[in-house]
Order: sequence, then C-alpha cells, then structure tokens
Amino acid sequence: MWEMSFRKLFEQCDNDKMVLPDFQRDFVWKTDGLKRLLCSFMFKLPIGSLLILEGKGDDFKSRKLCFPKREITPKEECRYLLDGQQRLSALKVVFSDIYSGDDWKTTLDETYSQLRPRWFVRVIPQKNEEDLFGWRTLSFPDWSSWEPQQLSDFLQIRHIFKTTNLDKWYHPSYNPPDQKGNPKNPNLLGLDIAINAFNEGGLVPLFSIYKDSLIKEKTLLERVLEIIAQRRIEVLQEVVKEDEQMLIDLLQKCEPDIVSILESKDDSAIKFAWLKLSAQWVSDVQKYLESLLEQEPHIISLESKEIGRAISIFENINQGGTALNVYDLIVAKAAHDTSLEGLTQRIVECISQNVNLPFSLTYKLNGDKPTTWNPQIFGCIDDNQPINIMKYEFLNLLSVLAHCENNLDDLRTDHIKKGKILALNHVQINSFTAKTVLALARAFAFLQFRCGVIKLQNIPYELMVIPIAFHLRDDAVWNSHEALDRLEYWYWTSIFGGAYRQAQNDRAINDLKVLKAWVVGGTNFLGTVYDSILNFQGYSNKLVLMMKDPDNTLPGALYNATLQYILSQQPLDFLPGVQIRLNPWDIASNKELQFDGTNFDLSIQDHHIVPLGMATTLGQSSDKLRAEKTHPLNSVLNRTFISWKANDLIRSRAPLDYLSYMNTISLYGHCIPLPFATQYQKNAGETDDVYYENVLTNRFNELKKVILLELEGLKH
Repeated sequence: MWEMSFRKLFEQCDNDKMVLPDFQRDFVWKTDGLKRLLCSFMFKLPIGSLLILEGKGDDFKSRKLCFPKREITPKEECRYLLDGQQRLSALKVVFSDIYSGDDWKTTLDETYSQLRPRWFVRVIPQKNEEDLFGWRTLSFPDWSSWEPQQLSDFLQIRHIFKTTNLDKWYHPSYNPPDQKGNPKNPNLLGLDIAINAFNEGGLVPLFSIYKDSLIKEKTLLERVLEIIAQRRIEVLQEVVKEDEQMLIDLLQKCEPDIVSILESKDDSAIKFAWLKLSAQWVSDVQKYLESLLEQEPHIISLESKEIGRAISIFENINQGGTALNVYDLIVAKAAHDTSLEGLTQRIVECISQNVNLPFSLTYKLNGDKPTTWNPQIFGCIDDNQPINIMKYEFLNLLSVLAHCENNLDDLRTDHIKKGKILALNHVQINSFTAKTVLALARAFAFLQFRCGVIKLQNIPYELMVIPIAFHLRDDAVWNSHEALDRLEYWYWTSIFGGAYRQAQNDRAINDLKVLKAWVVGGTNFLGTVYDSILNFQGYSNKLVLMMKDPDNTLPGALYNATLQYILSQQPLDFLPGVQIRLNPWDIASNKELQFDGTNFDLSIQDHHIVPLGMATTLGQSSDKLRAEKTHPLNSVLNRTFISWKANDLIRSRAPLDYLSYMNTISLYGHCIPLPFATQYQKNAGETDDVYYENVLTNRFNELKKVILLELEGLKH
C-alpha cells in the first residue's frame, strides 16, 4: 500500500504512467452517480479504495482513462488501475479540462458520453437555500454541520455538443471577437467567461481546479470567484449604508481595527477593508476547492510478480458493488494478446460493417430488395459498446463454436453456461471472435428481413438466435433460399407451437444439433410442434390469445411474435391514398416518408383495430378499458402495427369507417378477415361480449390460416 494524492494520480494518468488494462469494463455511471460521488468527495469523505498493479508497458493492452478507444503505449514502468475506474474517471473529468487541447472535437468524439459535460458548483444560494459557500456575508463557513446531500442542488453540468451551443460561454469553442473584431486574448476571454458564469447564478468551473491552460495570469476558477465577490461587495456596500453595526460585523473578521477606522472616517482604509473581505473569501473558497485534489485515496498496490493473479483478484474484489459479469472476464482474457485491439472494440467494428444480403434472404420481399444492410440499425450497439443482449448472444455462440463447431455430438447445454464460457482461453476467444460476430450479423439480418423483428431487444426468445447464427455462419446455408426457408419454418413453428415456453436452454441446444440436417434437406423433426401451432393449451391456443383463459395469461414473447409475424408480411400502412409498406428495416432506420405534402419519420405504434375510443358507444369508458388489461379489446387479436401518422389520423374512428378506404391487399397483409363489412359490423341486438368474441375469433382464424399456408410453402 502506498500514498498518493488525487492530483498526483491525475498527473500519472496524463503522462501514461497510470493506465487501464483493456480488460477493464467500460465507464457505465450516469450523471446521478457522478453527482453522489462528487458530494462525498467535496465533503472530504472516504470514497473507497483503488486497486493498482505495478507492471510494465507490455503486460496488457492498455487505454487511457476516460477514453474508450484511445489506446496508448504506457511507459516502461507503469501502473494498471484494476479497480476504481468509475470513481477516478469521474473525478478526473470533473476537475480537469479535457477540452484544453487544440482539437476539442476529437476529444468529444473519443470520450464516454457520460463524461462529456463540464461541471460547475453554484456558490450563490437561492432564497431558501443554505449558504454553503458563505456568499451572503463573504465568509466561507465550516462544513462540518452540513450533510453531503445538501451540496447536490449546487452541482450543475453544461452539455458540450459538436454542432450546437458553440456560442455558449462554457463551450470549448467559445471565443467572441473583441471590439476590433479580433479574437480575444486569454485574459479578456477569461474575464468574459467569468462574467457569464456570474450571470448564470455564480457557476464556479470545477474543471479549472486541476490544471488551467486558458488563463495565463489567473486561473478561470480565480477569475470567476473574483467577479462573484466584487458584485457581492457592491450590493453589501449599499445594504450597510444605514446599518453601521452590520458593516462592522462584515468587515471585522478581515480588519480587526474597523471600528477605529470608521471613527476616523478614513475612506481609503474602509475601501481597503472591503478589498480584503473580497480577497479573503476568494482565497478561502479557492484553497478549499484546490485542497480537494490533495486528498489521498486508500490505495492497494499489487507487486508486478502478482500479475498472473491480477484477473482473479480483479474478479474477487468486484464481488461486492458492481460484480464483474462473464463478458468482462472474457474481455480480460482476450487482452492477453497485446497485438490485437480490445475485444469490445473488435466486436463493435465487426458488427458495424455492412452485410451483403443474398437473394436467398430477400427473394420473397415485395418492392425493392435491399442488397446491403448495416447491423447497427438493429440496435445492437449503444455508445460504442454492445448492448447486454448482444454480449449475451456473443458469449453463447462463441462458446459453441470454440468448443464444438466441428463436433456437434459433444455439444451440451453446459456450453452456453458460465463455466464453459470462462473455460475459453485467449487464443480461442480471439480466433473465433470475427466468425462469431459475422454469424450474429447474418442472424440479425434474417430476423429483421424474414421475421419482422425491428430491434435486437425485441426478439421474443433470445436463445433462438444461437441456432440461427450457428447455421448462417456457413456460406452455403446463407446463400440457399431453401435452407433459409426451412430456418424460417422452424422459427415460426417453434414460437407458435410452444416449443420455447420452457427449458429454453435445452431446447436451443437440441434444435441447433438437429437443424443441421433439416436445413440442408433432411427430415422434418417438427411434426408434434407443428400440430400445436396456435393450439398449445395454456400458451398459444385461442382462449389464451383472446384473454379468456382464467388460469393462463398471454406470454409477452408470444404477443410480440404475433405482431412481428404480421410485420414480416410487409403490410401496407393505413394511410389513405398512398402505398407505404411497413418494412421492418425501414422502421428500424426511421426512414423519412411523405404524406399529404409533409415529411414524417416512419415509426410504428401498436394499433387497436377496434379502437378503445369506441368503448364509449359500446357501454364502457375508454379510460376504464385502458386500465383493464384483460379486456377483449386489448387482446393481441385486436392489434396490429401501423405508422404513428396513420394512428394519429384514425384516432378513435370505428373500423368500418377507416377500413372502408383500405384496399383488400392492405387488409390481407394485416391478417384482417374479409369482407370487413361483415366481420366488423356490430349487429342489432348483439351484446358487447358477443361482438368482441366474434371479432377476435374471426381474426384468430385468419391469422392461423395465413401462418399455416405460409409454413407449407417454406418447408419445401
């Protein structure tokens, strides 16, 4: 264990003597977490230990603190931060100006999004707030009687963007011209910023505390405090004109002889006393804020000889707090090969590449057939890292391929569990990464173009991705429309037949093994499942879909899959006079379209075919219906996807009203039974319950008919 101040730690980070091993997780804290840490830190309370490994520059592939993609070559002797990244990154970015270099745009791009704002502390209290910084009397108080959470409302951020707010005083690009039209010199610019900071409530820039390159003679911190103090002095001087005792109370702490000075009426001495009051407050606040970085965190240091145990120790210390997950440890193992980029970066780069779409995938599509597609529109990447589902799919498929790609007889459910995944060594991980990600990209394309899935997080059953991706890694399967048809047959049959309602791990592994023969012309193994399509008791039968089963509710996965199946038919939207297909890939990319002379982005809404608003004419209020989730009108059999534009146009119009301008092809694509005038007409004397049951039964029958007919064509 050794001692070092935060200021020294920051310096080591700047000089690449303190680095992050590439197996460290990404920065995940949000603004609230940063604020809580900052409150404790500014009250000089303990914020936990840091774990540091003494090492050499080539021990691990490394990156710079606060920058997910900024790889560095550390000094020959360096320190690896094993635990404490979230805390140290947060404090580093709060108290230092990461935009002080010439290329602030590159810095913005390369920094974690949570770390991009600039941080300020407001020292001027509002009317009913505690005066934490002693602004009212310009006397910095003792904080021992206050609690850290009292500081929370005084901490503020200002967001930094690349193309907006460039003229804001807190933005790194801010530099208005002087009276002659020339850029202001650093001192004038500092004064300009300080005045603006005062005008916005007395915002003191915390990012100026560690190191300030903007102002040469005075730091920005000092400039702002001086402006705040000067303006407060002007107000106080007016206030005490009629209250000599208040004047004495204010100035006596900085000028003990103020009483005799006032009696002598020495104006210059009185003026000097005011200046001393201002200077003393500025100095006290500045010294306190700067002393924050002289605090010394508790540091646990591992010697270089313990490098072999570093990852294990890293895992153990994370059992409390935010535990490491399997993905973090696989990233750590992959980092053993320092010649490669970090695993997360390689995954992001691979999944961001365009995928060439073969005719085998798109031959059934109506309209234009895309030839390339980018998996990013599937929502698998967020803020330059894979989302959790993507990580989950990657680990499962990676393990299957690395352990059993050429010997599926050995494949067991254990291969998609923690033990087998963590048994992978760095060679296996790095060798199979590109193949795994490409297979997943193809699987995602299959799910969007064949199965109506808009985003990765919308997949009904996550484990079904693994059998799909495993087989699509094979170019022969990827380019065979018969093979892709059979995969789609398996997908819909399994979902609507209830195959994945339980024991999903076992089912996915079993399907992966038996699909190998089926997709290339083998025997159909899905006979029993096929017989249960929309007929599995307690899961997908009509009573459950109509929400009339007293013992079973409709699974969310089946609800989603039903609407996705309809979307896979590329139905036409419900906008009159135009033919806009609701293609999942267009929806995912927010394609811009035009209707009635105006542009709109294509996003969809879950539409009630018999609108809830009709309930007012059927004997119930729409508010009551919305609260009654099991009401028949809320059944998935009364739902379909349409654009928000169409939904806004229809609102609560009756089906016979808005369906009358739809052509037969449009209604068929939504699996709406025809003729609609008969199917959706409420007959005289017909009760509400009978009407609901008839409408939902007709939709159920139509949906089942369409599904079964399509499946017959898919199995070849």
